[in-house]
Amino acid sequence: MTLVIETEVLYVREYIIDIVACASFDVEPTKGGSVNIALLEDNPSILDYLSTALEMLGHRVQKFTHSAPLLETLFSGENVRSPLPFDLALIDLLLPGSISGLEAAHLIQQAIPSNQLHIIVISACSHKELEQARAELPQVPFLRKPFRMHELLQTIDQIQLTS
Repeated sequence: MTLVIETEVLYVREYIIDIVACASFDVEPTKGGSVNIALLEDNPSILDYLSTALEMLGHRVQKFTHSAPLLETLFSGENVRSPLPFDLALIDLLLPGSISGLEAAHLIQQAIPSNQLHIIVISACSHKELEQARAELPQVPFLRKPFRMHELLQTIDQIQLTS
């Protein structure tokens, strides 16, 4: 329990520093302009941090804490909704519920071309788990938590340049 609490405190401290950087414009917005982002993250502190920072930088963010509601937003039965409500999905690998973040990313990637809905995986899982996920999703960028906002924004810029 102590490790979890200490890790949470570390995340919160790191993220507060990043929020201050965003507020003081030490972090550049993405070059491609505003992005509609689906944020799938079960940790309330990280969810609030990421959504706040991204919204401060001009992006529109819809938050999800479980995979099923995100998938329901993207799909109508077995069909992909058109138009898609998002340009980008930020997906945590380790989530509660019956559908993991990895499974959600697979389902999205199989049904929706990456130039229509980009995916970035964010996770605090072990290096071994992260490498296994990278092997399963070789075209998807990964960021290991904790990361700085500028790292996420650089990854978003790189994705926008390739589409």
